[in-house]
Amino acid sequence: MKKFLKVFLILAAVIVVPAILAPAIYPLMSEKYPFERVLSRLVMICGVLAAVLLVGRDLGAFRRYGFTPLRDWWRWLLIGLGLGFAVILAIEAFEAILGVYEFGLRVKASRVPEKIGKALLTGLAVGTIEEFFFRGFIFVALARVMNWRFSFILTNLIYALLHFFHGSKEAWVLPTALDSFKVLLGWVTPLGDWQTILPQTLGLFLFGCILSYTFLKTGGLYLPIGIHAGAVAFLKIDVMFFGAKHNLAVWLYGGKDFYAGIIGWGFLLAFWFLLWLWLRKRPLAKEFFEKTRVAG
Repeated sequence: MKKFLKVFLILAAVIVVPAILAPAIYPLMSEKYPFERVLSRLVMICGVLAAVLLVGRDLGAFRRYGFTPLRDWWRWLLIGLGLGFAVILAIEAFEAILGVYEFGLRVKASRVPEKIGKALLTGLAVGTIEEFFFRGFIFVALARVMNWRFSFILTNLIYALLHFFHGSKEAWVLPTALDSFKVLLGWVTPLGDWQTILPQTLGLFLFGCILSYTFLKTGGLYLPIGIHAGAVAFLKIDVMFFGAKHNLAVWLYGGKDFYAGIIGWGFLLAFWFLLWLWLRKRPLAKEFFEKTRVAG
């Protein structure tokens, strides 16, 4: 009972603490980020902290949630960075060849190194946080109580849908904690318009499955962190070089989310197939979940 109460209080804090902090932090960041973005990032940060608190002082738990002591972890990370960058570049380059995107420098040349550096740092931060939270904590935690295949599907469905929980885009001036809760309640609104978000959901679901597959095949988070970080970094960099010529057909090109249409799905499936060819001789790390179930 005490353990259940601890989990409930920690999970409640993931919602309540950001709702209180966001109105205080937003005035400092309002010129760069909308209120909903500040709130969602705080929820993610608190979610990761909650995972750390639930793990407690047992440092071995971090190994069970994906940070395994692989000797060549840095090599997996660097390979992942290159692969993540390459697959998103390939999608956009192909669509540029089709004539829907045009290539050219869209910012001052002097700012390119700075923006690339920031993109790489952002990619690594997002990749590390989200992979620990989704592929490590949620995936493994669900695998304790259900078949790992169901955990695989459910984790990536959650990962895909959470990308649409942004709330309304209002022009907030001095939002309050009550406004925070209004935004949080409004996060589920996009799910009612499932026809609109379905292409992006499928693209994100496929990408999440690829990340989970590499986690299972390597027994650690380093390759999926690298792939995730490389993809995020490219998405931050591409706006400096690529621009859409016209409104894009969402189901074919993915609209502004170019990885979310039929072409993007095809590239992601091809990427998954190439990863399968590369990693097929490595056994799935099912023992990882069995050890976790016993240890947990």
